[in-house]
Amino acid sequence: MKIISLAMRGHLAATICLTAACTATSGLPAKNPRTAAPMPAAETGARHGEAIRVDAPRPGTVVAGTVEVSGRARGPWFFEGDFPLLVLDGRGEVVARHFASAREPWMTTDWVPFAATVTIAQPYAAGWGWLVLKKDNPSERRALDDEVRIPIFLQE
Repeated sequence: MKIISLAMRGHLAATICLTAACTATSGLPAKNPRTAAPMPAAETGARHGEAIRVDAPRPGTVVAGTVEVSGRARGPWFFEGDFPLLVLDGRGEVVARHFASAREPWMTTDWVPFAATVTIAQPYAAGWGWLVLKKDNPSERRALDDEVRIPIFLQE
């Protein structure tokens, strides 16, 4: 069994199960029930650990139609109080575009809670997909781009 823990400034932020052995302890599907494909590992940008913490959904969450997103991000992750969200199916097709909104004043370098409810358009390929949380970067400076990818299971 392989478990990856993401620690940020000494605090455990997330534990990601990467094999079937995690199913019994986490309650999340470690494999696609139809194809036995293992859950992909979370992908994170190089700088995200000090900028965003995702509380929900947890890696491997089963999603059907909508996904509730919540967590905390540093103020610079937002622009005008929002940042973009995407849901990708296993083929990499965008099946939802939305935004997360700050729940408190965002013009700070401190942690700001955010939330969103994303509705996923039909049809989409059932199986593993991604929730992508993108740093809102209105500048032309691509070096400031960042994102976090959370593996989710898209159910029909």
